[in-house]
Amino acid sequence: MLSQVYGYHLPDDDANDCFLFMEWVDGKTLDAWGAELRRNVSWEKLKGICRDIVSGVEELHSKGVLHRDIKPENVMVVADTAKIMDIGIAEKTGDNEHTLHTKVKDFIGSLRYASPQFILGEDFDYTDDVYSIGATFLELLSGSMPYADVERKPVLPIKIINGPPEIGGR
Repeated sequence: MLSQVYGYHLPDDDANDCFLFMEWVDGKTLDAWGAELRRNVSWEKLKGICRDIVSGVEELHSKGVLHRDIKPENVMVVADTAKIMDIGIAEKTGDNEHTLHTKVKDFIGSLRYASPQFILGEDFDYTDDVYSIGATFLELLSGSMPYADVERKPVLPIKIINGPPEIGGR
């Protein structure tokens, strides 16, 4: 599911004071929810959470919007329902004047959840959000952050480009 957006404000001039008015979601981030319940959560609940995440991103994509920062910290769980949050760097596809048209040189987002093709310099598109969903599911289901063995950020892009992360025995 997607958190409700009630409205927005775009400036009339060159000021950078854009605002989104969104619902208040009183829950836990997906990483906190997963850490707390990992050993005691049913497969049905996990599938429901995963479906909610896919549905939320699907809703954005159906409106021509790329989220660009899907990760466990940007998903809230309330009463076993997941909601996609933090669309602050979301991007409308096409030639919209309010679009950032981000390339890797302008990287914003979360490197651990970024796709290899984006890191290699390709334009961000729908498949990059899908990759981020997969990385999020990996963490939810395994309890291990993608590329958790890499501590130095400059090394992280090399690891991502060279192949998928190993899944620990948790």
